[in-house]
Amino acid sequence: MRARNRPQQTSQFERIARLIKIAIDRDGNIYTAPVPRVSPSDIAPNSQRTIYKVDTQSGLMAPFLTLDGPDSTPVNPFGILGLTYDCDTHSLYATSVAGSDREQERGQIVRIDLATQTVVPQLTGLDAVGVGVVNRPEGKTLFFGTARASDVYSVLLDERGDLKGTP
Repeated sequence: MRARNRPQQTSQFERIARLIKIAIDRDGNIYTAPVPRVSPSDIAPNSQRTIYKVDTQSGLMAPFLTLDGPDSTPVNPFGILGLTYDCDTHSLYATSVAGSDREQERGQIVRIDLATQTVVPQLTGLDAVGVGVVNRPEGKTLFFGTARASDVYSVLLDERGDLKGTP
């Protein structure tokens, strides 16, 4: 098992900046998104809104999809800050703060139907970081943390994985 002792990456990983968040689907595919290492110039303007997929068969990483929204700015070089996968609905959830500034939250939480690669907006105008889906007695629930306060919110999901109300 020597492979565990050396990095398993190609030059494509280096070109994308740092990859700090990951989600793994039921087939073993990995989804990830970049963050700048030091400054906004570390990554291409719209790549902070791009989700990359590492194919379980080939091990190669390629852009999967790019979320709608504004590009990075010197004030806010960040985009996608949270990813999680729900195996029941085969959905990927992503949180983004792209376009937000000191005065206004312009972030979003989206659900991506992995079977169709369809992006379904769930919440807009909010900066969320971590995100997770949990099966509870009262139903499937999406939890997320806010970027501007130490708050955690939850909201019930329907059978497709969409919100059933407000947090």
